[in-house]
Amino acid sequence: MAMRFSSVRPEAQYLDFVVEEKVFTRLCSSKSMLVVNGSFPGPVIKVQKGDTVYVNVHNRGTSGLTMHCQR
Repeated sequence: MAMRFSSVRPEAQYLDFVVEEKVFTRLCSSKSMLVVNGSFPGPVIKVQKGDTVYVNVHNRGTSGLTMHCQR
């Protein structure tokens, strides 16, 4: 019986997020929303167990913000 083990090494990922307000128009209605790097929802971050992620957030909105991550 052959067994395979993953030899993935932990990596560091460096990300830059630019948060800003953008106006979207849908069905004749306009709304201002916060977007990350120009898109909503924001980008997906894919990591492996053991990786380290550094996120540099540039808040260009008019209010303070809180970032939330899920696993």
